[in-house]
Amino acid sequence: AATLGSGTLCSSYAVMMNGYVVGPILIIFGACISFYTGMLIVKCAEHTGRTRYEDIAMALYGKTWSRVTSYLNLICLIGFTFSYIVYVK
Repeated sequence: AATLGSGTLCSSYAVMMNGYVVGPILIIFGACISFYTGMLIVKCAEHTGRTRYEDIAMALYGKTWSRVTSYLNLICLIGFTFSYIVYVK
């Protein structure tokens, strides 16, 4: 949900930089990749019975990768915050 707004904002820029043919193809390709990875996360959640990224990583890979997942998730959310601040300013 946090990236939905930024994806909408960037779609016109992608078309402008890549043209009217390649731009939409790349946007559709990105949407397909996002859908696929989302389905992988759903399958992992169903397999492990967990709902949080950190819990899924703990069940599949152990404590170290659970912490790595937590840090990467934090960095990603901070990056989203900065991008929205830059956009608003």
